[in-house]
Amino acid sequence: MLLGLLRKLKCSQKEEEVMSYRRKSLYAFGNGNSGQFGVKIRDESECFIVPNRVIGVPVDEHGVKVISIASGLNHTLFLCHDGTVWSVGSNNFAQLGRECCDEGSYTIYPVNLGIGAKVIQIAVGFNHNLAVVEDGRLLGWGDNSKGQILSNKLGDRVVLPKKLNNFTEVVQASCGRASSIALSEAGTIWIWGEYMSKVLSEPIIVDLINFLPVIQIAAGDSYYVALTASGGVYTWGTNEYGQLGHKDCQSRTLPERVKHLDSMNIVYVSCGSNHTLALSKDGKVFAFGSDSSGQCGLGRKKEREDVPVSIPEFLGSHVSAISCGRRHSLVLVNGQVWSFGTNNNGQLGLNNFNTQITPRRLNNYQNIASIFAGADQSFIIEDPMYQSPLVDSALNRLKVPRFLNIVTVRELIKKNDNIELIAILENIFTSISAMNGSFLFSDDRKFNCSLKNHGINLDEAMESFDLIMKLRDVNHTVVDVIVSSLCQIEFWECEKIYSFNNHIPAESLRLFLYLPWFHVMVDKDHDLFSTVTLPFLRALYQYTEEHESKEILMSWWSQVQARHFRRLIHVIISAISFCLIKNDKKYVHSIPQMLGVLNLLRQVNEKIPKVPIEKFYINDLTDFVDIKRDFINFITGTGQPVNGHFFWTQFPFVMNALAKSELLQLESEFSRIQAANAAGPRLHYLFNPLIGTLPVLIESDRFLEMTIRRSHILEDALNFIAGKTREQLLKGLRVTFEGEPGEDAGGLKKEFFISVFKELFQPHFGMFKEDNESHLVWFSGYPTELMNFNLCGILCALAIYNQVLVDFPFPLALYKLILGKEVCLEDLLQLYPSEGRSMQSILEYDKDDLEDVFGVYFVINFEVFDEIVEVELKHDGAKTPVTQLNKNEFVDLYVKRKLCIGGNDEMIKHQFNSFLNGFKTVMSSRLLPFFQPKELQELVVGNECYDWQLFKDTTIYKDVYHAKHPTIRAFWEAFFEFNLEQRKKFLQFLMGSTRIPIQGIGSIRMTIQPIPENLLPVAHTCFNILDLPKIEDTQEIYKRLLISIENGQEGFNLV
Repeated sequence: MLLGLLRKLKCSQKEEEVMSYRRKSLYAFGNGNSGQFGVKIRDESECFIVPNRVIGVPVDEHGVKVISIASGLNHTLFLCHDGTVWSVGSNNFAQLGRECCDEGSYTIYPVNLGIGAKVIQIAVGFNHNLAVVEDGRLLGWGDNSKGQILSNKLGDRVVLPKKLNNFTEVVQASCGRASSIALSEAGTIWIWGEYMSKVLSEPIIVDLINFLPVIQIAAGDSYYVALTASGGVYTWGTNEYGQLGHKDCQSRTLPERVKHLDSMNIVYVSCGSNHTLALSKDGKVFAFGSDSSGQCGLGRKKEREDVPVSIPEFLGSHVSAISCGRRHSLVLVNGQVWSFGTNNNGQLGLNNFNTQITPRRLNNYQNIASIFAGADQSFIIEDPMYQSPLVDSALNRLKVPRFLNIVTVRELIKKNDNIELIAILENIFTSISAMNGSFLFSDDRKFNCSLKNHGINLDEAMESFDLIMKLRDVNHTVVDVIVSSLCQIEFWECEKIYSFNNHIPAESLRLFLYLPWFHVMVDKDHDLFSTVTLPFLRALYQYTEEHESKEILMSWWSQVQARHFRRLIHVIISAISFCLIKNDKKYVHSIPQMLGVLNLLRQVNEKIPKVPIEKFYINDLTDFVDIKRDFINFITGTGQPVNGHFFWTQFPFVMNALAKSELLQLESEFSRIQAANAAGPRLHYLFNPLIGTLPVLIESDRFLEMTIRRSHILEDALNFIAGKTREQLLKGLRVTFEGEPGEDAGGLKKEFFISVFKELFQPHFGMFKEDNESHLVWFSGYPTELMNFNLCGILCALAIYNQVLVDFPFPLALYKLILGKEVCLEDLLQLYPSEGRSMQSILEYDKDDLEDVFGVYFVINFEVFDEIVEVELKHDGAKTPVTQLNKNEFVDLYVKRKLCIGGNDEMIKHQFNSFLNGFKTVMSSRLLPFFQPKELQELVVGNECYDWQLFKDTTIYKDVYHAKHPTIRAFWEAFFEFNLEQRKKFLQFLMGSTRIPIQGIGSIRMTIQPIPENLLPVAHTCFNILDLPKIEDTQEIYKRLLISIENGQEGFNLV
């Protein structure tokens, strides 16, 4: 039995040894002369030069309960995981918080906090303390000689922790030598106490940094550091030792970004008296400031290190924690402690008093979980069960401001916790800082917010707002709280940030990317649309007025996906429409600002196409604005803007194709008047209700009269045009066919253009070549007279100028080149389908044997007068095979050579340039560059957007005819029996073209007038008039219409 008891006792002792091995332990070393370690050191030096176990701190079954330690000049605070605070050491400034003063203590004892909540962070200065409570209160006690505790009287010693009433929702605090700094949930930073040679008895707000998502603050003796969510480091305060890291020793009163730490992905910072350490995500340590005692660990004693330098000793290692004392530093690497700097009190723990200018490892300590450097002492917590983290453990112990992300939104919606969701939304959307820190990527993409990287997960922002919006049907408050919050914030006074040392931090602009996804931004019917969207856009405009922020925003816009780019356009156009509808001066004055931002988006879209240009159109613009009057006032300089603030003509990119074509016609009319007035002295004044009173010539001199022979139509036309000046060409064209009666009221001019282009594209003329598959034409590349291409360009422009649709069988590529756009493979496919498909097959082939399968080299063949000529696409192209690596280059060069350059003589390029010069002789409109290639094509040849019901609804009836007349009923019944090809033939019969004007089919406005029932239907193409026999039988009309459209019963004469 005794043997059994002995065995049990032995087992119990072993278990105790195992448990002891697994428990956390606290060690201290350095200056303990005032009892800072909870023990009276009897050695004469009053120092521990090696780590000694600290006895007397609270423990539980896992060992010491301490999670954080802050040590001042002569006292120490311990924070336990249960939220209690313990103190020990000198109390001559009441820094122990024990209802007394002057009596120090060698016993670790709890601070009388007098609160019913847990403390989550502690901070100490030389002789004062701050404690952050989990509910956002801030407590302070100790020395108040410089107002650092905000007691009523300077010099008071605050013996017990007191609530500092100036603050709410505090998440962090830090102490300088005799100053204090605090960070709130909303990102506000306060400073008080001794600050820049002044004593602040009341806290001041660091305004400029409120725009940034600060996640950590730190304080040295009399300087301060703020770290943002993207790893941006901002410093300010005294700088005599370069501790601010700005490559100089000038003090700063305002925060300034440490540029040398950009792109270093900083996750934690620590301050000594006058030196700073910064830890990066990948475990590098950067040091700057005073290195006179080696505290920067750079291997040399240097009075000033004014730019951050990576500590070489840790290259290749992964540092997980850093901590700065007054003039020494601790670094944690894989559970091992390295120390460097001054060692006059043994605070390096190296068993000596020697200053260490390079990092040196503490031997025999392998499982260190936490490190804390005090003024002249150090503490380490050993945890045998601890695994070294990959990121800074100290930052994980700090509470940071709350930001919004998709995970939070999903969790709260899943829990159906609308109350907490509302509280979070209110906190986020009343804080610029919180908004700029929300929806960041969770990986390294969130770092280094700059011109090239915004770091926002825009898809998560989009989804979050979508989820929030869906709650509107259940609880309007969830959505309305965002609206009311945005209305309250002072963001709209964003000019404050312009004084940020002449620098606008990229992080302050992030919310402009994702906030457009809040649904109220496009909800013109929402009561508070004007108090949310309009101020948002005004602020955005103000940022674009500053060069640096404009450059950042435009770069970000170029990077975002099309859906996010399109959303901002939608927000702006919605806001402009809102202002137009309200027609109130307080809104209208914002329109040019919004148009200015929209124009920047257009410029981005031109360089990196993201959305069709039609997305920029304000399609209902003409419903609210007399753009014709606006245009005339603008080009003549004789009138005021129609809305009294700006000319819409300055922003033609928001006008759709119809609006631009109307202005182009108006500009042509104005040019015709100007050209006529320049021709001679026979003037009289004409009043036009649109243009006003302008001097114009009498009728005979207003037109460019062209008389030609029908049998030599192309020859006569080219000769006629060749002899005319630009001013003459800008008159209205009127055509007469030699030997034929009739006055040109539009029909003869239309017939002329149709006939002359038909002749021009004949193969025997040699200017253009038709593809047998697409039946489209292109520049022949044959050596022909270049002047003819110039005249052809003039003819094409004259057709637009005189508002005549022509059969101009060019592909879209021509209009791209006219507008200065690049051609691509799609253009080759349209014009030369066979060659295009060959190029496409090369691009689509993804196997390594492309060279063997296709056997293609960097050459292209041209056929010139039945002879094949091989042209190299680049130097030594005949020797360069097309491979997977260079196939994209080959296709690009092929397309450009085929469409834009031609053979070795580059004849296609010369022919097009001649054509373009001729075209611009007539069409030099300021509006032309804002047409899209497809729009310009439709301006020349029309389109095939057939709305047959609209065609019927806009028809005009004359004499006895009306919509319900039996003949008219029969006509429409017959017409709608036609198939598509027959209806197109009817259009050809009616107006000389199957194409619809850009204004739409409603602009044709066919007129039907009666003729005797024994006649066939006849069309007068000059007026789009149909002579329809008075027949009430549908089948008879059907039959006669077919006869007419098949045999071309049309006429061009006056009716």
